[in-house]
Amino acid sequence: QNGRIVTSHNVGVSASDSSTCARWYEFKTNGWPVSAQTPALIQSGQVNPPGGHGYSFPAINYDSKGNIAMTFSMIGTSTPGRVLITGRKVSDPLGAMGVPVVLANSLSGTYNGFSTRWGDYFDVELDPVDSKTFWAVGMGAGASGQWETFINSFKIALPDVDLTPVSPTGITVVAGTLVSGSKASLATVDNANLIIQSQAVSGLGQVGGFNSVYQLPFVGAVDTLHINISVAGSTGSSALISLLNKNTGRYEQISTMGLTTVMTPKSIELTSAQIALYVNSSNQVSMIVRAVSPSRSGTSPVPFQFNTDQAILRVAPSA
Repeated sequence: QNGRIVTSHNVGVSASDSSTCARWYEFKTNGWPVSAQTPALIQSGQVNPPGGHGYSFPAINYDSKGNIAMTFSMIGTSTPGRVLITGRKVSDPLGAMGVPVVLANSLSGTYNGFSTRWGDYFDVELDPVDSKTFWAVGMGAGASGQWETFINSFKIALPDVDLTPVSPTGITVVAGTLVSGSKASLATVDNANLIIQSQAVSGLGQVGGFNSVYQLPFVGAVDTLHINISVAGSTGSSALISLLNKNTGRYEQISTMGLTTVMTPKSIELTSAQIALYVNSSNQVSMIVRAVSPSRSGTSPVPFQFNTDQAILRVAPSA
């Protein structure tokens, strides 16, 4: 990918420890084999197993952002063939790989396959649809000890701290009355809140809400989009988060969260399909957040204040 190659194999942990580990390497090709230059090692590392176990048959691959995923087998006298995954973000320190995660466990305590062969197939490939979902394939023991193929998907998600924060360019109250605050109140968690006094809405109850618009700071496709909000309301009320569908011109609810009087944070990661619907041709996103305290048994709920300490996007462009 982009003039780079990753590869992996299993090897002894050290000269004094013959347990097998998963070792990996990343090379810069320098135009080889077309050019006369020699490939150069960029980084390498190894993932060591816990005592009494071994890691074998590692397979490795990139996603479209340069993050690296690896899958391998974990075997031991008390562990009949687990399929594990690990990975690293492109922003991680060189040579670093994450803590392995079990993707699948063998279904029986023993493996009785042909000639006790093991590890004929381990692979990790990138989904061609979104270029960031990995599909790991591994070998395990089935319920009767026969060969079993495990297939599962995963992503190396970018954490919020690796994404560009985007504050709203403007806000509009869509239900209730503005008590205090402005678009600047939504940029950070700092107790400087946007406060809206709820109003009675027929058929719903007490409602307070706002519309916020975001201009993404780059041109082109969006790879990752998270919504970070931090809100509080009356106990028993709910926040409804909706985004404007660029195709229909209507707001569509994508998430809800229960509210209390204590400020509660929430992070929402949009799928590739959602990004395609809710980021318009001008790279803008329009969001409505409503807090609703519903009518129950014909009783009108008590008015409340809807407080928002943060409502931002965190985004990354496509490669």
